[in-house]
Amino acid sequence: MCKLNFLKSAPEENESEDQSDSNVVKLSGSVKAQKLLQVEPLPYFMHYIMKLILQHNFISIDSEEWTKEENYDQKELNDKYPMELATVWLTQKSEGYYSNTYGTV
Repeated sequence: MCKLNFLKSAPEENESEDQSDSNVVKLSGSVKAQKLLQVEPLPYFMHYIMKLILQHNFISIDSEEWTKEENYDQKELNDKYPMELATVWLTQKSEGYYSNTYGTV
């Protein structure tokens, strides 16, 4: 059985540029709502199926839409144990904030 655990994160990206008069101008910025999907021990073929599921444009979990932007990381538990743990960061599809100052004034 697969157990899903979620941890929250809000990574942000900012871009700015220095001007010749020593001022800094912010050009763009964004904040994304992310959750860490932790997959309990599964055999390798089930991790392959999970990777295929996560390759869709989005997945729906508790009526919220999520998309996979990060790598699906597997961790071997033991050489003699045929199962592996996995983690992947999922980004909420409809949430987030983005500002862009490249537009014309």
